Amino acid sequence: MKKKNGMGFGLMLAAGVFLWNPVVGMTDVLPDLIGYLLLLGGLSRIADLNDVLGEAREKFRGAVWIALGELLAQFLVNVFIKNAPVVNDPHGQNLPAWTLLFSFVMFAVECWFLIPAYRSLFLGLGALAERKNAAHLRANRRERSQYERMAGFSVLFVAGKNLLSLLPELTSVTTYESELGNPFFRFDWYSYSDMIRLILLVPALLLTLAWLVCWIRVFAAARRDADFQTAIRADYETHILPDYGLLLGRRVCLAFLLFRFGAAFSAVFLLLQDRDALVQSVWHGVELLPDWAAVGFLAVGAWLTRDLVRIRRAEIGFGVAAFLAGLSEWVWCANYYREYTAMDARYVAAAYERIMVLRVVGSLSAILTAVCLCLMVFRVRAIIRDRLRVDYDGDEVHSAVATERLRAEYRARLVWATILVCLIAAGKIADLILRPWFAWVWWIPMLLTAVLVLVLASLLSDLSEALASRYPPKRDRTDPD
Repeated sequence: MKKKNGMGFGLMLAAGVFLWNPVVGMTDVLPDLIGYLLLLGGLSRIADLNDVLGEAREKFRGAVWIALGELLAQFLVNVFIKNAPVVNDPHGQNLPAWTLLFSFVMFAVECWFLIPAYRSLFLGLGALAERKNAAHLRANRRERSQYERMAGFSVLFVAGKNLLSLLPELTSVTTYESELGNPFFRFDWYSYSDMIRLILLVPALLLTLAWLVCWIRVFAAARRDADFQTAIRADYETHILPDYGLLLGRRVCLAFLLFRFGAAFSAVFLLLQDRDALVQSVWHGVELLPDWAAVGFLAVGAWLTRDLVRIRRAEIGFGVAAFLAGLSEWVWCANYYREYTAMDARYVAAAYERIMVLRVVGSLSAILTAVCLCLMVFRVRAIIRDRLRVDYDGDEVHSAVATERLRAEYRARLVWATILVCLIAAGKIADLILRPWFAWVWWIPMLLTAVLVLVLASLLSDLSEALASRYPPKRDRTDPD
């Protein structure tokens, strides 16, 4: 029985649902980040069959970081700048200025990065379909396949969607100029910005809906082409799937990246403000680097390296406990700072009782997260012990000496990483205890975390290169003859 899916076209079809919608002001109802992740998941297999698709995959990996920065910027503007005190913004220009800056930066960045990415995606898919004599390619128009037309449409889609989002925000420039009596800006057009957004929303919706329809037609047709799917699956199973070095290298690089993310999220970063300095709708004490996210990154990284080191039940148990403790600490922290400030714990009995619970839960979360980080360090050490070897042209004596020297170097760096993890946990506990009196203590675990990330980045980069030389992709191996 032939399979009709499994080569990623279903994920790429679903990605279009998150990529089509226009952004109005600072609100993205369907985050592009999810769309790019789905697109990368769909490209994970077929990108190895075509160099242009491989380039598209690398470009969309960069687009993931752009989308993540976009979400953070939206969070910053919508939550904090929108609620900034009026006394510091007499002209009411904080929000319009930041929204204009955000829209302009996104217009320039997305046009620079996404247009080449989309063109590589569709041209690569078209070349792959043409090489396999795909049935859904036969109905060409003006000697151009639907993939070539989509490559051209992608320029209009990216530039048009962002330009229509930018134009209403440009009216904020007229507010201050009209107040100064500039003859070129006789009207404050920003007062009509909502109406302008509504008017421009119509062409934006028409453009993006046309894009979504074309996207669905292209990927749905490719997914229904059973012979095409069978042909590319056969290529993948014949040339890519047996290449253990290639697939292992991909998993190791991604796992090590997630390990670094997990280490970065072990820091403390709360936005604490005096309640009188901001309006009541601003979130107080929200932990932006929660421990449960750090544990999640470490768990996914451990799962990706399961072929190198077996996952033990103790690791699963500590991971679940740390995730639940981190989630509890995150919720309790947000609830506490919604009603009290850190200084209230010095004078208000109810605040003191609640911060004591926060200290206990937070300390437990910090300890369990540190345990998970140490387990990650031990996992890396096991990979070094079991998988890392140096081969000196069959000379076993010299190979053993060189291997032991290399392992000792890695072990010394892992010891420093373990010490830093323990110091970070101690710093987080000290911050929880001393926060009502010394609000600056959180800088200590933050700086230690930065050092830990740098140490892990250097160590894991060297280790991934060493593993790549031990398990090279077949396409990079030289013919001994």
